[in-house]
Amino acid sequence: MTEVHVEVLERDVFVRFSFDRAVRDAIELPSGAPVSGRLRALLYWDLDDDTRTGLDAGRSDPRTGAERKLEIGVVALGEDAQEKRRAQALIMATLYGLKSDFAQEVLWRTDNERSDGALSWRADSVEVRLPAALFGHKPAGRVVLTQLGGASVGHVAPTR
Repeated sequence: MTEVHVEVLERDVFVRFSFDRAVRDAIELPSGAPVSGRLRALLYWDLDDDTRTGLDAGRSDPRTGAERKLEIGVVALGEDAQEKRRAQALIMATLYGLKSDFAQEVLWRTDNERSDGALSWRADSVEVRLPAALFGHKPAGRVVLTQLGGASVGHVAPTR
């Protein structure tokens, strides 16, 4: 993962994850066979920028305070001759609501096969378009991108 861009518009929140290699190389083997687990991103969102609310991961954990988690991942689907479906890699995005005790509730989910256009990918990035209503009145606050080796913290300014 090299960058995350978040843009809040009137009715939508756009999140673009940029990776250090081509998305196709991460979701398919050189033979073209789909593969799971090589493309993953986790973005925690503290909507009120208050570490006393939301997830309680400990005082020194930057995820503490997050009320939302956006997860990007890949599921490899095998060929299904009966359904006339070829083997493929399905990129999925799931938004969770978080509780202080690490309990999570699925609030929204999409994948790159749906016709709503909420998830797209090209070259080295995956972009997700989420309904802003899932983030409360004004999507803003602190965001935490977690990766192997650490976490990066940023802020999303509220829209006017």
